[in-house]
Amino acid sequence: MRKGAICFIVAISWAILGTTCTFQPKAEAIVLPWNKEHADALRVFQFLNYIDFGLSEAIQTEDALVLARQYEILAGNLDLAVIKDEQLIEVIEALGELVDRTETDRLDEQVRAVFSAKTRERIYGNLSGSEDILDSIRQQIPRLGAPWYDYRKNRDEYAAILRGKIKLTEGQLRKLTELRKEMLRVSWELFGKYQIGEEERIMEKEIDRFVAVIDEYDPDLMARQLRRLLKDQPAFEAFPPFWFYSGMAEIEAGRVHDNYGLNCFNRYHQTYRDLFKKDPLLAMTAVERLYLLHAGERVQRLKNLELVRANCSSTDWQFYLFASILEGEMGMIPQAREDLYRNIDNGRQVSLCSAVLGRILMDSKDIRGFSDVMADFIDDDRVLPGDILMLASYCDLKGCREWLDGEMFKLNLSIARSDESCIRMEIPSGWLSFPCSMDVDVSWSRDERGWNTSLSPTAIAVLPEGTVDDKNRLVETYSTPNGPELPEKLYAHINHRLFEVSSEWKLIPPDEGIGRDVRLALGKAFPFYRPEIGRYELVYYRIGDRSIRKEPVEREHPSEEETTAPSATPSDDTISEDSLPNRPGDAISEDIASPDKILEEKVTNISEDL
Repeated sequence: MRKGAICFIVAISWAILGTTCTFQPKAEAIVLPWNKEHADALRVFQFLNYIDFGLSEAIQTEDALVLARQYEILAGNLDLAVIKDEQLIEVIEALGELVDRTETDRLDEQVRAVFSAKTRERIYGNLSGSEDILDSIRQQIPRLGAPWYDYRKNRDEYAAILRGKIKLTEGQLRKLTELRKEMLRVSWELFGKYQIGEEERIMEKEIDRFVAVIDEYDPDLMARQLRRLLKDQPAFEAFPPFWFYSGMAEIEAGRVHDNYGLNCFNRYHQTYRDLFKKDPLLAMTAVERLYLLHAGERVQRLKNLELVRANCSSTDWQFYLFASILEGEMGMIPQAREDLYRNIDNGRQVSLCSAVLGRILMDSKDIRGFSDVMADFIDDDRVLPGDILMLASYCDLKGCREWLDGEMFKLNLSIARSDESCIRMEIPSGWLSFPCSMDVDVSWSRDERGWNTSLSPTAIAVLPEGTVDDKNRLVETYSTPNGPELPEKLYAHINHRLFEVSSEWKLIPPDEGIGRDVRLALGKAFPFYRPEIGRYELVYYRIGDRSIRKEPVEREHPSEEETTAPSATPSDDTISEDSLPNRPGDAISEDIASPDKILEEKVTNISEDL
């Protein structure tokens, strides 16, 4: 009985199986399980969205650089081991035929140069008393991003600077439109091949709407519109660029402490399906996450630093600079050094990267490493004196002290007077090659305010050449009506955003004669003319809070003035005033063709003729 029941069940099973095999219709699509093939299919449809996004952006902006960048990402960075469908490769080939690589490469170099100058200006220009160079870099790099991103946000600004053909031709736009129509056929064929991923495909109209939204200048408005777009079209949930631009809108709107921005960048990483060998958006996303992460989240910071390095190119100097600062904070000094030397060796913002490297080594108390790089920077003409002055007072090397002496004795100080007196100071141009402000204060007493002036970056940029040294720039303070005519001593203070210099000056006895009398008489007769009535020589100086030259104690006799020996630690050793380096212009020279001297000679000649 039991045996018969078993046979009956087997017979019924075979009958059902036979019926199924006989009447099952032929499948039109490949049914894939949730495995590697499933993931590859999802990558295909994500790549379709990337192509549609690139075509839409190029058509709406009508910009050759935007088109070239999209082609570079889709073709140059594409991982061919992931995308193997012939239809997609044909679309990319057709897109490449519309790109003039010679012209766009030339324009791209100009964009990078403009971005590099803009980034440097933003970093130095935002320095303040409470924010140093490292803080400014931490704040500015995430906001500026990369050249392609800044160009996309400020195309009008760049268009006024770039030299070349930027606008796409009517023929190029027509072919792009035809290529986009071809994408409909390609999508239909791929839908027929795969049964999954269709719900992630974003339609053409929604992609156009997304491109229009991210072109919005107001970050608050862009953020609101992106959130509405996600509600209207949930397929954007699986599109990584949507999360990138959503996160950037939060950053640009100043909501850096809002978790939504960080969550957006995290969603980018979660939805990204490794389509490209290098992804510029992924590199920038990692930088933004590093900016938003807390210092204690070491593991996450390490992962994002690795993502930055893996997706950067050698031209992304700003990301290597940003990464080096975080690596220095985390004690990864060799990696920070490597990232900065990558920029220096490639000629990318050499002076700025050198200053940051010196600062990182100094903060890490690597005395030998700091001394070695300072010696190299002093000999490197690409490193500006202002960046060296920021660090040189902390260096014990003899070469650093000699370099400081040489720089300080390029300064010149004099008093000019008509009805009121003012100070003229000649400052080496290398100190002023920075887009940041500077204050100059000069007084005849430590208890008096004296003369002063505050110079904006624009004012510094147009300072005239000095009369003593054509490599100097001439700064003239506001006049002071109640100041002494010719004080024996002057105390000067330069407050640059990179460094501070305090100095004491001693009057050089003026030569009495008819020339000086004539200049003074002209000064009284013509208030707009201020003749030089006295010149001063440098007695001592100190730089910064931790100065290698200490302020001298009060002396009973001027002849006993001395300066302390340069040292990074307190010391009683002193050097005499006579041992300081000689500098040209310590005394008034007859060979110096200053405007006052020329005027004196002309007046004398006129008197002789009469």
